Amino acid sequence: LTSELDHEIYNVPLTLKSYLPEGWKSVFLNDQNSGNPLQLLSDEKGDYVQYSIPSDQRSIKLIKAD
Repeated sequence: LTSELDHEIYNVPLTLKSYLPEGWKSVFLNDQNSGNPLQLLSDEKGDYVQYSIPSDQRSIKLIKAD
């Protein structure tokens, strides 16, 4: 998640929508297993989560909760 845009101007969080593989019913962002899972949403294309990340975040990881 990098950009050539000026980070002093373009520094608002980015909202992402990620569709989940079948069978994923609980998901955490990065290593936040100690917190609450992301809210599971659904539309005509399937189940997904929506979340915001800082504009300078280098990477993200969605983790399936067991």
